[in-house]
Amino acid sequence: MLLRELISESTISERATSVLFHYTSVLSALRILQSGEFSLSSVTGNKSEEQYAPRGYPYFLSLTRTITGDYHRFVGSSGVMFKLNGDWLGNRYPVKPMDYWDRAWLHSDGTRTRESEDRVFSRDPSIPIGGITEIHLLLKEPDPGRGPQVRKLMLLAKQADIPCYLYNDEAGWRLLDKRKSIPISQARELLGGVMPSMSPYAHRKPTDFVKPWIELIEKSDITHLSDRAKSKLKSITYYYYPHEKSDHQLGIDLSNARKPGAGDRESAVKLINYMHKNGYGNDTVKLIDDLHAKWSSIQNKK
Repeated sequence: MLLRELISESTISERATSVLFHYTSVLSALRILQSGEFSLSSVTGNKSEEQYAPRGYPYFLSLTRTITGDYHRFVGSSGVMFKLNGDWLGNRYPVKPMDYWDRAWLHSDGTRTRESEDRVFSRDPSIPIGGITEIHLLLKEPDPGRGPQVRKLMLLAKQADIPCYLYNDEAGWRLLDKRKSIPISQARELLGGVMPSMSPYAHRKPTDFVKPWIELIEKSDITHLSDRAKSKLKSITYYYYPHEKSDHQLGIDLSNARKPGAGDRESAVKLINYMHKNGYGNDTVKLIDDLHAKWSSIQNKK
């Protein structure tokens, strides 16, 4: 326990390098500027991720210290590179340098390079965009679907007073060589097109696999549970074996919802926040034990 605490303290004391980068897609970048924040990934339910997080910091943002790392080695016809102030982040959040793949680049015969990841940890599921110093956009050729999104992205950057640079040359974009960026006055053809309307299927929400667990926490009457929640209840009631220390796939459900774009992300954040507020931390087995005890007591009384 003491060793774990010392590791946690040393992790929190580490700081980010002064300049950091975050690579993402045009659509994700658009959402970031529209919301004014980076939505973070979570570690709860994923043991390989949990081991890196300081205690009490279940959310993280992956950044890189180099513009030539593996995270953006392969790009398609477009991409976005955020340049960030590492000191701004380091003064507000714990930061830890990572080698997630354990030096795999050394044994890759040149097919991989250094990851150079700096991972920013947070108690909250998002962090503000105040650390962004520049935005570098890549759009290799005119695209009537992507062009309007890039155009909107550049407008939002201007409104936020963030310098923004557009490239159609991947080599120039990779090096953030501003001399090879395209002036907006010469980008009319590249940025042409009409912003697409909402898909007719956009209103169809994906299945929320985490919400039934929240029902089991918040409700105390089986008649008020959804069918999915009743199925979870049956699992933790009739197939509960304490010696197995099973979380009945709760960890899997949370891990599948760990990315910001997941359909059940909102429920995952709600459940993770509940766990940390009530002393569970990332211990999904302990939560299942308590849910089993709660509903066993309810059913015994009936």
